[in-house]
Amino acid sequence: MDIPRIRLPHTGMQVPRRFLILATSLDQVDVGTGIAWSAALSVWSEDGRFQGMRLGTAVNNGRGADTLFNPDSPKAAKALKIYAAMCVDTDGTAPSVDQVCDHLADEFEIAREVERARRYRYYLLRAFNEWDIPVLMQLKAESGLYPDFEAAHKAAEQLGLPEGGVRTELWMGPAREWAQVLPRPNVTDS
Repeated sequence: MDIPRIRLPHTGMQVPRRFLILATSLDQVDVGTGIAWSAALSVWSEDGRFQGMRLGTAVNNGRGADTLFNPDSPKAAKALKIYAAMCVDTDGTAPSVDQVCDHLADEFEIAREVERARRYRYYLLRAFNEWDIPVLMQLKAESGLYPDFEAAHKAAEQLGLPEGGVRTELWMGPAREWAQVLPRPNVTDS
């Protein structure tokens, strides 16, 4: 059975078009060894309306453990498990429930930062380290024109890679999404 899917813009995970589960809130705290977080997950329609079903809370203790899903009911646990099986990760496989929770929390967090960047008229970059973990960075608009994504792309190229970074991307708006600025360096075995 071919399931119509949409691709989430910030994580690349493909999710069922008619059965959307989204994070509706995200709380974070620095615990010294990482960022602990919790995200409320709820069911939404494809046109963006809340369907009245809160599924539960995804939690991560920020210490390298897997993300856990605390369902509000057995039905909610089953719904998220079925949903995860219908999703497709960037590598073409079905993600686990904890990976789906991670992606949904990341989508919420990055979408919030994208909106903040739009509101305050700056550009959003993300740099990835060797483990493909992103760090968000701000790039101020130098010209009086905003948005001028081409100028921002050129400015981002001139910044170079941050320490430990192997790739940077620039948010180019909803139509173009993330554009790679600097490619991964060629790695050769010696």
